[in-house]
Amino acid sequence: MSVWKTIGRRNQMVVLAVALSLGVAAASGGCYAHRLPALDASVKLEGPEGNAGGPLPFTVSVVPWNSDPGDHSGRDPAAFAKSLAELVASSRAFRSSRLEATPGSDADLVAVSMGTHCEASVIPLFTIISAGVIPTVFDGERCDGMVIRSTRPGTPAPIEVRVRHTGQTVVGWAAVVFGALPGWSYGLVGDDRRYRDLFRMEIAKYRTDIENLMSAGTADSAK
Repeated sequence: MSVWKTIGRRNQMVVLAVALSLGVAAASGGCYAHRLPALDASVKLEGPEGNAGGPLPFTVSVVPWNSDPGDHSGRDPAAFAKSLAELVASSRAFRSSRLEATPGSDADLVAVSMGTHCEASVIPLFTIISAGVIPTVFDGERCDGMVIRSTRPGTPAPIEVRVRHTGQTVVGWAAVVFGALPGWSYGLVGDDRRYRDLFRMEIAKYRTDIENLMSAGTADSAK
């Protein structure tokens, strides 16, 4: 008689449920978990106590860079533009934003990726060999940067915004447990709301400068 038959039907269902749960967790990024970035408690993004000023009332066009490819070590401008567009949109830092090949006629600001790349990853050899039983722990990293300029002539110099976060990352089935803990999240570093909030906070630091880009352009066009 096999071991499977001796454990009983109810226990069989439990084993199958656990196996299914682990499979779902793996498919949803449960094999990775990372520590969330710490945010400045003095900055409130939402609600009546918000002091970050809310979304900036501008429409942003995120476009690929068109400079000499050598300046960006052969990196794909379209891929970086798409990644930046997703981050800008999810950060809710502006009234609206969209990915475009060239700035639309109704765009107030243009954002271009700086081609920043600082992903820190390892090959989880022992985790792979052990089918996830032996965890791999390392410091994962993500960074993003963009240059913002006005679409209007005669405006001040463009503004550079950068964000970077390094967080402890766990790979393997242990990540299913770590990802459920306070201060942790499933997925890789940067795949969370907290990182997008961190990016929005960095934009908020330049709020006055960004508003000056628009006001300078408005004053110049009114002459």
